[in-house]
Amino acid sequence: MTVQSRVDLAVSLGDADYILRNLKHDDMLFVSRALKARWLLDRHDVINPQYLEDTLFPEMVSPAVSKMRHWLYINLREPAKCQEFYEYYKQNSFEFAIKFLSRCSNRFILEEVPKILAKLSPHYLKVLCEKCSTVAKTYFDSLATQDDVKKCYLDQEHCPDNQKCSNRHF
Repeated sequence: MTVQSRVDLAVSLGDADYILRNLKHDDMLFVSRALKARWLLDRHDVINPQYLEDTLFPEMVSPAVSKMRHWLYINLREPAKCQEFYEYYKQNSFEFAIKFLSRCSNRFILEEVPKILAKLSPHYLKVLCEKCSTVAKTYFDSLATQDDVKKCYLDQEHCPDNQKCSNRHF
């Protein structure tokens, strides 16, 4: 039996320890196969930002960490878990955190959006408006009352599509 087959077998059998060992492997083939274990998302002892940042990610190669972060963003759907990831990363890694906000509850989104309007890229503003239309009203109301949001809007209007505006996080 090949090593790749063993990883596939561990995925089908739900062997979390073997999957975690393969996530730490230097060969990205093993990491990719281990990330087929979507059931790992149900393991809160593993899939939580504190464990990932303190324990798992330091033992993984950099490309594997990037791949797993992308995998998390694509596959994590539960609003409570998405909120946990958003809140953990919003201070130090907003660009990663914002990817989870649209999967949080509408109530949480509406609480959070006024605090981050000046940081939102047009793309994520659109995503949040599609999820919760009240975000659009919040945004347009803030244009009249918040100078930092108004400045970001005006900078965006004068910024060519292929350049980043100075105070926006894209």
